[in-house]
Amino acid sequence: MFALLAALATSAGVLTVPAMARPTRHPTKETAKDTAQDWWGGQGETGSTQPGTEPGPGPGDQPAPGGDPGTGAGPGGDQGTGTPPSVPVFPICTDTVDRAVEFSIPVPGDDRLAHGFYAVPDSAPVGMVVFSHGYGHSSYSWQQHVARVARDLHVVTIAMDGRDLHILSTEKAPGIPNTAGWPVTSAAADGITAAKLFQAACPTIGTIVNYGVSLGGNTSGIMAASGATRIDGTPLFDWWVDIEGVNNLIETYFEARGASPAAQADIEEETGGSFESDPAPFQARTNVLHTQDMKAAGLKGVVLVQGVDDGLVPYNQSQEMFDALNAVGIPTQYFTVTLKSDQSEAETTLSGTVGKKVDPSYRSPLAGHTSEMSTTHIVSLTGFDRLDAIFAGHPPACTRLAVVDGQVGSTPNVDC
Repeated sequence: MFALLAALATSAGVLTVPAMARPTRHPTKETAKDTAQDWWGGQGETGSTQPGTEPGPGPGDQPAPGGDPGTGAGPGGDQGTGTPPSVPVFPICTDTVDRAVEFSIPVPGDDRLAHGFYAVPDSAPVGMVVFSHGYGHSSYSWQQHVARVARDLHVVTIAMDGRDLHILSTEKAPGIPNTAGWPVTSAAADGITAAKLFQAACPTIGTIVNYGVSLGGNTSGIMAASGATRIDGTPLFDWWVDIEGVNNLIETYFEARGASPAAQADIEEETGGSFESDPAPFQARTNVLHTQDMKAAGLKGVVLVQGVDDGLVPYNQSQEMFDALNAVGIPTQYFTVTLKSDQSEAETTLSGTVGKKVDPSYRSPLAGHTSEMSTTHIVSLTGFDRLDAIFAGHPPACTRLAVVDGQVGSTPNVDC
């Protein structure tokens, strides 16, 4: 599978953006998806942070994406008219538009277009960050992060859906659709293809970071092990940031079989069947089994971040990933988040799920699985803090174990 991903990610230069292609909706998955919200949908202990079951128009019902025609800012068009977008030269390296731009690109070997969002800084980019979304989410969930990180770090930012993602008709927030599917293979290929396009077009790009959250940890792990290269043949990705990531798909699959029929079905759609029928596709998508591939791909180092009371992806999966990376000599900095901060919104915790059965108002003081859309939760903030550190000259070039306590309010010094 990793050889296939590398082959898909052929070097490319400047191309013309095709007419916008939005992901396909699959209404038949609606009912099954809604039943999975408590366990997989990131509803939070109070169910108040992500109203994922509220009906609303999906992205396919919205007008064509806007843009400033003639500025090279992205696939423009008359905002709100639904008219076909103009066709700019793509990719671009700079613009003056402080927002995420929706785009679609071809992927070798597939008639479908890969869909996502990108942003570029207003001056020559010093690097690039490729974001991979979590379960129930899409690139739409990353628009705020894509725009902010491009602006603040002076980098190109990209978030892709994965061509096998199913966009649902319900929304978790206005303009942010719910989704179904476990499209880690197509999402990895799409992220690599987009990254190579920008890298080939923007010669000032230096450091490239591969950043995934939750299911996106699975996707980004596949990308890290793919062996994808830049236009000059050197490794595409320098560093991997893995936030509360699914690093053991086999373990997650058996957990889903006991707790979420929808998640089980989504994983089996990706793997082609059950683990018993063929374990090989599960093994191919299990990050902890592919650290030798990551080493061979030239990965320089890794950041792992997870809340100790994660109620969706068990905390032990980051520990397994740390051990597997350490065994092959890839420097890894592992941040365990213990107590949450006062600013952290409700998330999904293991102890909170149990505690609510006794007291519906109970909220665990421990950090759990946060929404990737969050800009205030301590797990999310720790991940973005480490991303900032990489571009400030403090990458995870040595192995460290660190504890982040939201009540103490200090970040451990892990400089090498």
